[in-house]
Amino acid sequence: MNKNEPANEPAKKSKNPAYCLTPPLPGNSNIGPLKDMAQEIIAASAGLEGKVAGETAIVLGDQLRLVNSYYSNLIEGHKTTIPDISMALQKKFSKDPEKHLYTHTPKGFSRAPVNPGQIRDVNVSVDGRSLHGPDYQDLPALLKTFAQSYTPDQFHGDERLIAMAASHHRLTWLHPFRDGNDSSNWGRVLRPRLD
Repeated sequence: MNKNEPANEPAKKSKNPAYCLTPPLPGNSNIGPLKDMAQEIIAASAGLEGKVAGETAIVLGDQLRLVNSYYSNLIEGHKTTIPDISMALQKKFSKDPEKHLYTHTPKGFSRAPVNPGQIRDVNVSVDGRSLHGPDYQDLPALLKTFAQSYTPDQFHGDERLIAMAASHHRLTWLHPFRDGNDSSNWGRVLRPRLD
């Protein structure tokens, strides 16, 4: 497969690709240890919250968002800098169209446009060798199944944290946008699930 072309064929086609989204949470034999870990995270978070001033937590959260975006971009070959990310979060984008119009590979820009905010209309390869996620034609139905499976009011207590992690895993597999690191798109999709 040429690294600078969109992928042509999905990794595998299924009559019902939604099987990859189920079950929403691990089964009973695996959920116990995850609930224990979720409780540890919740307790640690509550302990930390009491030790950090609210304004400091907001500033740290904003800085962490920049660092996470930076490293996430590096994974897919982006050379975006932290100042560029900071400006983009303020909706101040670079005037250099080469930085934003095409998807990236480890060797540089591809010829596939990003189409920000639009569900992908091609199959994708993250590493240039293998295909990632389902066939793009299956995405509308899969995203509907995803939304139904992870409606926040279905989960209670520590299951909400487990569901958040599971939904992130499933959404990453779906890779709904051409450029998987389109932070504004991922944020819009995931933010309601985190509240």
